[in-house]
Amino acid sequence: MDGKHDVFPTNFLFWGLIGQPLAVTYNPKDRDKTDKEKKTSGIKSVKFTQMLNGQMYEDMKKGNTVSFTRIDGERNKVKLQPILIDGREVLRSDKYKVDGPLSSPNETDLVSYFWLDEGVCYQAQFTGQGPEEQKIVQYLMERK
Repeated sequence: MDGKHDVFPTNFLFWGLIGQPLAVTYNPKDRDKTDKEKKTSGIKSVKFTQMLNGQMYEDMKKGNTVSFTRIDGERNKVKLQPILIDGREVLRSDKYKVDGPLSSPNETDLVSYFWLDEGVCYQAQFTGQGPEEQKIVQYLMERK
């Protein structure tokens, strides 16, 4: 590896078939510690998606919101903020629950990051949050 990202190869598993979505599995480094010691990350999983729709990214950027379909078919609108990761623009969502107000209060919060690269919109959706989110997004941006 290049030294900048040596932490990630043992924590990520990438797999996919041509024409199938890429699945990304993330295992926090503290997975071998007891529950009392697990304080470094609340990230439970990362879902990585690519969409051949650059206009969708531009619409999200313009409106500062992303909209997800709830279980009842209505839309759950979530605010977005532009941030920079390694000098590139990324849209980061506020924390949200998959079905908005219909979700259980005990359901784990989600945070999504969106970026555009050569007309393709990418999304990294985190179930649970942790301080390494932006490093993971940067890693995905470099290896997409």
